[in-house]
Amino acid sequence: MKDRMFGIIGKINDALTVFGYSIWKPVMERAGIETKLTKSTEERIEYLANVIRTIHEAGGIKEIRAALGGDDGDMDELAEALIRAGIVPPPGVQILRIKITQAPMGPAPENVRSAWVGTELLAVNLPPSIGEEDFTTGQAGPPRESYAVLTESAIAALQEKSPEAAEWFYENVPPDLPVLTFGANEVEIITETD
Repeated sequence: MKDRMFGIIGKINDALTVFGYSIWKPVMERAGIETKLTKSTEERIEYLANVIRTIHEAGGIKEIRAALGGDDGDMDELAEALIRAGIVPPPGVQILRIKITQAPMGPAPENVRSAWVGTELLAVNLPPSIGEEDFTTGQAGPPRESYAVLTESAIAALQEKSPEAAEWFYENVPPDLPVLTFGANEVEIITETD
C-alpha cells in the first residue's frame, strides 16, 4: 500500500513538473533563457555541464569555483557537472598539463600509439597502481605511476593530430571508460595548477 501511494505521488509530481515546464518554457525563451526538462539526475548533470562549458568557452567566465553544499543538492549537482566537464578539478586534486613524449604502452597498434607523441592533455597524477587494465582484453598490466586523462577530450585532441589513430580508439575503447592512462615515463609535465 505504501509503495502504491508513493508511486501515485511520484506520478502526480511528474505531471505537475511537466505542466509547470510547459507554462514557463515560452516565457523563458522570450527572455533568451534556454530551458530543458530533464528526467534524471544524469541528464540534468550533463545539461548543466554543457551550459557551463559553453559559457566557459565563450570567455564569459574567467574563473569558476564550485562550493559544495546547498540544501536541495543543486550546488552538489552543479559542482559535479563542472568536474565532469573538466572545468574545475575535484576537491583536493591537482590538475596538470602533460605532453606525451613517447608512444605509450597499451593494446593499440604501434602506429596508433605513436600518434599520441606531442599531444598535450590535462591530467591528474595517480599513485602507483596494482596494474592498469587493458580495455581490450581486461588483463592487468604491471604496476606503474601514471597520469589519467579524460577519455573523450583525449581522443578529441588525438583526432586533430591523427584522425586514423582517433578512429581506432573510437572503435575500441568501451563507451563507459572514463579515463585513459599514460605512464610517468611517457609524459612530460608542462604546468601544474593548485
